[in-house]
Formats: sequence, C-alpha cells, structure tokens
Amino acid sequence: MSFLTGMGTVIKKTLEEGEEILIDTDAFLAMTEGTSIDVRQTAQCCSCAQLCGGEGFYNTVLTGPGVVWMESMSIARLRALFKGTTPPSGSDGDGDGDGGDD
Repeated sequence: MSFLTGMGTVIKKTLEEGEEILIDTDAFLAMTEGTSIDVRQTAQCCSCAQLCGGEGFYNTVLTGPGVVWMESMSIARLRALFKGTTPPSGSDGDGDGDGGDD
C-alpha cells in the first residue's frame, strides 16, 4: 500500500501497446507494471533559451501498454507561487515582526 499526493489536476491516461506520451518530469506521478519509462533530450547544449525558461534539457517518455498518472502542478511549483507569503519565524503574523499584539 502506498499513498500518493498530486497537486493541481491529476490526469489518468491509458496507453495502448507501443503508444508514447512525452511529459515534463515534474508532472509524473505513477505508472502500472508493463509501462516503460525513459528520458529524451529536448535540446542541444546551445539552446540556452530553453534552460533559462525553466524547461530543462530532458523530458520523460512513457510507453505503453499501461496506465500513467500525471499532475498539472508539482509541489515545487506550488511552493514557488506562495514564496514569501508566510510570516517570518518568531513572528505573530501581524506584519510588524515584533511578535507582540497590537
């Protein structure tokens, strides 16, 4: 038994024999037995625009038969959305940072 957490929308896709799906590595959650997983290079080293855009140099390739589960938002991306919105350690959350009641 295992517990799996997916952020955003969890997508279930059934792959036929030999069918491939190319996904962002951060979107991969799980797959059934029989599904193969590999990585594919997306760009050459000279393609700095892709790296600077946050896409990276590799994607995940899943090949059927089998079922795969993907998520629309990784935990890292969710945390990045809310970066800086939590009160600093030791603060009471009132925004002045003194820890006291105003």
